[in-house]
Amino acid sequence: MKTGAAAQRYAKAIFSLGVDNGEFERIGQEIEAVVSALDTNESLRGILLNPQHDAEAKRGVVEAIAVKKGFSSTTKNFLLLLVDKGRLNLLQEMYRSYQALSDEKAGRMNATVVTASQLTEPLIKEIVSSLEKKTGKKVSLSSEVDPALLGGVVIKIGDIIYDGSIKTQLHKLKENIMKTV
Repeated sequence: MKTGAAAQRYAKAIFSLGVDNGEFERIGQEIEAVVSALDTNESLRGILLNPQHDAEAKRGVVEAIAVKKGFSSTTKNFLLLLVDKGRLNLLQEMYRSYQALSDEKAGRMNATVVTASQLTEPLIKEIVSSLEKKTGKKVSLSSEVDPALLGGVVIKIGDIIYDGSIKTQLHKLKENIMKTV
């Protein structure tokens, strides 16, 4: 079984439980906290993701984290299931799938705007407003600067890219000129 497919199945299962319990947002936050802890705490990562440690030791660590952080029983039991099945190494990938499901359910989406220079706050708000009208969803916008664009804007929403950069327009103009010559 491919790990991506397994991660998606686990994410769908825990998401479904979260929706049924009315706590899908909370579960997402709790899983994110564990993923973040694994990313930043080398000793925790060494215990939970190392196959040399037995499941009982890992279960004890997960139980302690769940109690200390006040996790829901759904999240705690999910993490313990991952320990028992030896799938804790898929947690980061599961979280990404879970977050996509959660964003879809809550009517949220992430977008990235790339420009040649830093955008002003009013312009960012205008772009967010325009994207929210266009998509009908709450948009979380991140901004990147790429001086190679020369000017204009590139907006990435999921797999869709709206490219209004001068660099691309010049490239298209060059192609058109070359076709006619």
